[in-house]
Amino acid sequence: MVRSIVLLVLVVACGKGKGAEGEDGGGGSEAPIPDVTGQYNVQAAAATGCAGESYWLEDWVVGPMVIAGSGENLDFDFLDEGMQFGGHIDNTNSFTFDGFVENVEFVLELGVVSASLDVFNSGDFEQQDNDCWIMKGDFVIEVNDDGIEATNCEITGSVQAYQLSGLDCDGL
Repeated sequence: MVRSIVLLVLVVACGKGKGAEGEDGGGGSEAPIPDVTGQYNVQAAAATGCAGESYWLEDWVVGPMVIAGSGENLDFDFLDEGMQFGGHIDNTNSFTFDGFVENVEFVLELGVVSASLDVFNSGDFEQQDNDCWIMKGDFVIEVNDDGIEATNCEITGSVQAYQLSGLDCDGL
């Protein structure tokens, strides 16, 4: 009877060890989700699409941006009225954010233009030697400037955002 109890205790103890090891992929720990919150300066490569109407991206994306929140609940605020999007980052430093903005207006030489923008961005964060982050991502924006979905156009463009300040970053 005592031998059975000892055997049972050993089996249960060994079983828990294997289960715990299996849960985290072999005994190691999963990488933490990085804290990329802070202030950034955004730079854009040339946008393409929408018959060369790059202002649908370039006129609001370049300049200051603030990232707030954490992990699954990040807020990417381009500090332009209405240009604020919800997103997330994972433990591999990959991120996405998206959102819909109605009636965006730009004043051009030919007059005022307005449209609704369906915005999506995905990419990666890369940590630099100074503990500041660089966000590298690609925008895809569907522009609806006349209310007719069949005539929507798509504009794409790459951006890099350089962290100026944050948890471990003092890039100023």
